Amino acid sequence: MKEKRVKELIINPTVSRSDIPHFLSTLKGITTLNIDPTLVKGTNFRTMSESKEADMVICKTIEELRKVKLSGKLPGYFKKVLSNNDIEDIGRASEEGAEFVIVEAADWKIIPLENIIARLQKSKTKVFTTANNSQDVRTMFTILELGYKSLKPKFSLLLIIPKMSEQCLRF
Repeated sequence: MKEKRVKELIINPTVSRSDIPHFLSTLKGITTLNIDPTLVKGTNFRTMSESKEADMVICKTIEELRKVKLSGKLPGYFKKVLSNNDIEDIGRASEEGAEFVIVEAADWKIIPLENIIARLQKSKTKVFTTANNSQDVRTMFTILELGYKSLKPKFSLLLIIPKMSEQCLRF
């Protein structure tokens, strides 16, 4: 039987504050938002943010990651990948207890992601990447599913789209 992979999208709403309630009402199947937690207080969405009030706290340094881990929050690590040193930094963050890493790779996304997933395969760290449009979403999921069936990656996408539509979620 073919193993079904979980495709998880985390949305970063880039709409105006006044449009957030309407925007949230259009989301189907989305449980986590990359947003300031105060903007969605009283909703059922989990939040991912640099704010210490978020459910999932994004850290930009290893020291900050250690502090968040001690606080009892879910610590994560953000890194823009420009070189192999950055991939090593992501590995160190995982070793320090990052529950997730968010990887941003400008023009050469696939190879760094494959290397990062291979590096983190034996850890419990979840890998997120950014996507700016629905084509990026399809590409990332397709390539990683085809190339890494044997590794069973823990992979998700952080989708950043200024105006969300149903079409963006069809992949």
